[in-house]
Amino acid sequence: DAELKVFLTASAGERARRRSLDETPDDLARRDLMDSTRAVSPLIVPEGAVVVDTTARSVDDVVEEIVALLQGSPTRSSAS
Repeated sequence: DAELKVFLTASAGERARRRSLDETPDDLARRDLMDSTRAVSPLIVPEGAVVVDTTARSVDDVVEEIVALLQGSPTRSSAS
């Protein structure tokens, strides 16, 4: 039982930009669908997790939000 569960996400376009020029947003969307619907260990938001959208955000900004969550401060993310 974790003190805090965080599920990081970003738009398919943002993830494609971060990864490489070889993957398009459509490629990532197809992979997301396969990952989230597979029979064994599907990629889903865990119960009780806070979803943090990292689209167009710096690493420092995301880390600051997670630290604030740990300290009990209000954030811009929504709990699942």
